[in-house]
Parts: sequence; C-alpha cells; structure tokens
Amino acid sequence: MGGCTNSDSGPSDPSDTMVPSVNPGQDPYCQLDRSWKASDPNSGGVACQSFETDCADLIAMTQAPKDWHAFSNLLDNFLLLRGIFPHFSLPKISRSSNLRADCLVRWKALIKDVRLAETHSHATVIMLIGFRVYLASVNLHESYRNMVLVTDQFRLKDPFSKSSEEVKIRDIFHCDGLLLCTTRDIRLVVWNPYSRETRWILQPRSSYRTSDYFALGKTSCNKYKILRMQQFGEGIPYLLKSEIYDFTSSSWRFVGKTRDCFILPWKGRVMSVNGNTYWLAYSKHNVDFLQSFDYSTESFRSASLPEDHHSYQVCSLSVTREEQQLCFLTKVERRINVRIATRIESNGSASWIKLACIHQPFFVCNAMDFLVDKENQVVVCRGKNGVSNKFLHILGENKSIQVHHHDDKSECSLLVNYVPSLVQIQ
Repeated sequence: MGGCTNSDSGPSDPSDTMVPSVNPGQDPYCQLDRSWKASDPNSGGVACQSFETDCADLIAMTQAPKDWHAFSNLLDNFLLLRGIFPHFSLPKISRSSNLRADCLVRWKALIKDVRLAETHSHATVIMLIGFRVYLASVNLHESYRNMVLVTDQFRLKDPFSKSSEEVKIRDIFHCDGLLLCTTRDIRLVVWNPYSRETRWILQPRSSYRTSDYFALGKTSCNKYKILRMQQFGEGIPYLLKSEIYDFTSSSWRFVGKTRDCFILPWKGRVMSVNGNTYWLAYSKHNVDFLQSFDYSTESFRSASLPEDHHSYQVCSLSVTREEQQLCFLTKVERRINVRIATRIESNGSASWIKLACIHQPFFVCNAMDFLVDKENQVVVCRGKNGVSNKFLHILGENKSIQVHHHDDKSECSLLVNYVPSLVQIQ
C-alpha cells in the first residue's frame, strides 16, 4: 500500500491519498508500505518523484533486480518506469516514520470490519475500562455466551515518561474519529488511535481542574479547536468561564464569562454534532435548556427543547449511531423515552421526534452515557439495573451483557460511539 503526500498536509480519506498536491518548489513524495501489492485497487497512477519505504527487501529488489529471480520478468518494466522520473530515489525509513502508509492498511481493514458488523446489527463502541481505551463490538440482538467481546486496545504511550509507560485516561470526548482525552494526572491530549497521531495540549494560565468541561469541535473550514469551560462558586448560580485552544497558534485565549447560565454537575455530558458542541444548561431563573457552542463564530447559542420537556426529567445527552443526530434520555416513573433532534437551526429552533417508549425496570441516572440505535429501536447503557458497571444493558431487548475483559476487577466507566477516521490533527 502506498500513500502520496507533501510535507504540509495529509489526507482525511484514503481516496485522496493517490493524488498528490504539489507546492511550488517542493517535490511530492510517496511512502510505500511493505504490505503493498500490485493487485491492490489503489495501486498505479502515482505521480511522485521521490519515494520512501520501510521494506528492506523492496530496496534490494530495485538495487539488484537480477538477484531476485521472481522479479526478473518485471525487470524491463521496472527500468522503463524508473526512467520516467527525472530524479528517482528509494531510501529506507523506519517503520515509525511510515505511519501514513501503515495507517491506510489498518484503516481499510477496520472499515471493512465495521461495515460487516453494521450489516449484522453490531454497534462499534469505545469503552473506558480501568483507565484504558478499548474497542468493542456489541451485537444488539444476539450475544455469544452473553458477552461483549473487547476486540482491540488503543495504547497511548506517555512521551514525557522515561519508561514510556502507558497513559491512564480519565475521560474521552469523541469528534470525527479524534479523541480528546483528559488523563488521570489532569493533562490534555488529542489522539487519533488509528493513525497513531497525538498532540499534547499546552497548559493554559490557570491549571486544569477535574471539574473542567472540555470539548473538541471544528469550524466550517474544518479547523479544529478545543473548548474549555470552568465553573466557580459553591452555590447556584455558578460563574462560568470559557477558553478556546487554537491549533494554528498553539495557544489558549479567553472567550467570556457569565452567571446567566451554567452546567449542573449531575448533567455534565457534552456532545459533538456536525462540528458543534451541545450540552444541557441551566439558567439563573431555574430553567433548563439546550446550549451549544459554534466554533466558526466562537459564540454560544441556545436551542429549544420539546415544548413538553417540563413534564419529564431530562437525564443526559448522546448521539444516534447511524446519522450522528443529537438525542436525550428522559424518564417519567417507569417509562424511558429518547427524543431525537431532526433539525437544529442557528436561531435556536429545533424539531424533535420520540423513539418508542420503553417500559421496563432500569435505574436511569443523570449524566449517564448511553447509545441510541434508531433503526433497531434500542438504547445501550452501562450497568445492570444501575448496579454493576461490568455489564451493558440493552433497553428494548431487556437484556444485560457482561463485558468480557482480562481484568475482572476493572469496570467500564465510559461508553462512546466511535467511527474511525484518518483525519489529521492540525
């Protein structure tokens, strides 16, 4: 597998990788992975002048092709193709330096598995177990021995540790395949698990706190930014201060402060939809509403909840699995409902639909994380009747599935929808 690129930017999708963009005075180069083969549908049509590879055998073939008898029938074609390029070179690079081509192979295999899983009504999710990040597949209708099988672990090494020990993750915010992680020792890192790219975020003037709220979003030009919200005070109303981290300048800047609205600690989950961030807010007049942050204008906006939202308890926010639509979980006595936003306008108006009402005993708590599958009419929550975090519960099917993990003492502390991506961290 090969991926063409230049030094300033990279692809967000594999279909873009075979058409290099050329800057004045800069030759495009191509990285070749050792898993590359001619039968690959993406091979051919490469217009690069400089090549790199992590495969020593490939270099040996190009330097002494007659020594490779299986390669002899292709020698004439190789010499002809090499003569097309005015400057041809093929230096060897380390495996760690060839992440672009390597991640394309991983991406293709992952997407194939995800698409196959979706065909069989699986949900691909990220689970935080014992401060480690795991990828799991949840079958929404059937289960193998009543288990959720953890398929992979995303390992994040600490570049600031002499022993390169694994980072302990405290919380995760997901946006476009990127994970904004807060660590157990209160640091901040943006991480793409499948391209293995990371960016540790500079500390602002005031140190991070465990009570801070963080979110990752993007502008209409696909420029990513981080929102930090801090609340101060011992009683309502709190003082809410906000900052923005700009990836271009690698710096934080102050956005504003207010006492007009704040986030109730027990309803503190924030969600990303179409690049914007949403959360349940509370006004100083004791009214709960939906608030959002627009990263293009760097402004806060409010959106309307359904007119009857005062007749039930709004518990937590999430997004649907298929269309990534904003939704929230409600409860009235023993009835559990999910409301899904079909439209949210910039002026704050919104349209909502109701998922089928679920009548079954389950302890629903505020700010709990949950996943919604609109097609299968089910809701996936952590816990077993709100008791054990070693289980996932599928509301609608009324069954609990135990999380199969090698460390029986660890519990699942977070459940997040996940869609893999090759998007780059700027």
